[in-house]
Amino acid sequence: GELVIPATVVNPDDSETYTIEGIGNSAFRTTSDLTSVTFPTANTFTYIGQTGNAFTFMESGITSLVIPDNVTFVGQQAFRDCGITSVSIGAGLTTIPNSMFYDCRYLKRVVLPNTVTAIEEMAFSGPSAVKYVELGNAIADGFNANAFGYGSSWSRSNIDTIVINTVTPPTVSGTFDATLANRALLYVPVGSKAAYKAATGWKDFRYILEIGEELTIYDIQISGGYSSIEGVRFAVDGTDYAQQNFTIKRAENSEFTIQANFSNKYYGIKQALYDGVDVTAQFDAENKATFTVTKNATLSFTYEQKTHPYDFTEEVASGQTLYFKIIDAENHKVAICNQTGGRSTSGNVSPGYDGNTTSPSGALVIPAFITHEAVEYAIEEIDTLAFGGSSLTSVSIPEGIKAIRAGAFYLSESSSLGSGAEIVIPESCERIEYNAFRGCQFNALNPGGAEVIEQFAFLYNPLTEIKSSSALRELHQDICQSGALTEVGLGENVEFVSSRAFYACSNLATVTCLATTPPAVKHGTSSTYPETSWSGFDPTVATLYVPKSEGHTVLDAYKAANCWKLFGTIAEIPEPTALDNANAEVKAQKHIVNGQLLIERDGRTYNAIGVEVK
Repeated sequence: GELVIPATVVNPDDSETYTIEGIGNSAFRTTSDLTSVTFPTANTFTYIGQTGNAFTFMESGITSLVIPDNVTFVGQQAFRDCGITSVSIGAGLTTIPNSMFYDCRYLKRVVLPNTVTAIEEMAFSGPSAVKYVELGNAIADGFNANAFGYGSSWSRSNIDTIVINTVTPPTVSGTFDATLANRALLYVPVGSKAAYKAATGWKDFRYILEIGEELTIYDIQISGGYSSIEGVRFAVDGTDYAQQNFTIKRAENSEFTIQANFSNKYYGIKQALYDGVDVTAQFDAENKATFTVTKNATLSFTYEQKTHPYDFTEEVASGQTLYFKIIDAENHKVAICNQTGGRSTSGNVSPGYDGNTTSPSGALVIPAFITHEAVEYAIEEIDTLAFGGSSLTSVSIPEGIKAIRAGAFYLSESSSLGSGAEIVIPESCERIEYNAFRGCQFNALNPGGAEVIEQFAFLYNPLTEIKSSSALRELHQDICQSGALTEVGLGENVEFVSSRAFYACSNLATVTCLATTPPAVKHGTSSTYPETSWSGFDPTVATLYVPKSEGHTVLDAYKAANCWKLFGTIAEIPEPTALDNANAEVKAQKHIVNGQLLIERDGRTYNAIGVEVK
């Protein structure tokens, strides 16, 4: 309800009278049931919030705020996110503190007294409703340009009119948000316009007017939407707008330049309508055009795919038609892509973002080379989302593939690709990217020549074992989240393992690491912060095997290294016994075929020098 704070209060225990000097930090924070507050006007009451948050987060509470003249200090964020619709600030306050009115979504007008000399950053920023701010005539060197918001749309304010009564432009710290400077009208004292247009910071405002001067400003509503393509953005006069629908303000007879930018380079403007009139032809090859403002107007866009993201299609021997884009024309090298080209980054990719309607099915055998119009091309990459959302049941990846890009085989968890099989990555492959085999059903992983396995690369695969070669250098986070995983082998050159690499691998019992120097363990990637514990994996129930060394120096290094030292058992890799060797001989079968010695071992065939053959 209504809160009236008195100047004094009587302690009922001893009947002593105490003077109320101010309101402590967070005194009424989250108290959303207040409808009004009245502060005492006695000179003994001087502050609201010693450092901050006195009335924070009361969006549905107080609507009218009066700060009396006796208050000389208000703490940071004192009225952040309050429901106030009007405010009166007394003459005692000289500084508007950091975030005092941040995110006040119903306060539209703020007028500061002439006693205010300083305004700190974010004072009126955030997604607030403040439209009009009037500053007194005493603002001096304590003005922070970020008081009106900056950068992201979340911290950017909605102010469209700023009136400042200081004749000499105050010194500005920070930088005015470009969107604000392009949109808001800055009114300055009569005779000082030239000074403000030359002053650092203030000169960034597009519209600087003298108080009382009239100017016709029109609204131009820009609309694009996500109906045709994900990722389109707009730039108006060089200022980037992340929103798809927004309004800009421009003076009558002024010009503005607008440019549509697409994250997928194969798309462009299909049609642009300016107040219903088709102006598509005015846009150049960079999707940029300039218009003169003569009235309130609307500018709307639709988009289309301008060019094919692939260069040709060919059917492979296993019966699927694949899409190829040339990545090195001179040396005849191509990547397999989907019919929309996939995305240009390895960020948050998943099937469907690109409208990929190709759905290869069955057993896919990717060839090392493809012939198109009598030219033979080497297949070097499987591009982003190349087979995302497909109905493949198995895949064979040839030598020559150098990269498997983000989401290349991103499938739903109900997929059957790789069910019960081992995925063998060729030695030529250097990188397995984000979500590459997410949702597949491989139960064993041989990453071949991959130097880096990015996060989620085999997420939700029911892997039981991972055995890396000497090529692996980095193992990123959440590789598989498989409760079936029991054994991991890391080669001698691994340098980095994410603390989340084995997240949710609750049955992992054995990790063998051949690196003589304990790999760095950090949070996500090798560039993030070091960790002291594993995340989502209990090492105390697992065994870590490390290389033998003279004086057990390697063993001691692992026992002292962050994260590695937490394993329940840390031991040197045991020497193979005579029985092990005998079993190995039993498993290896030798044959002579066409005069060549072939050795069958673990389901694979090798020649006499150990090279796998078909």
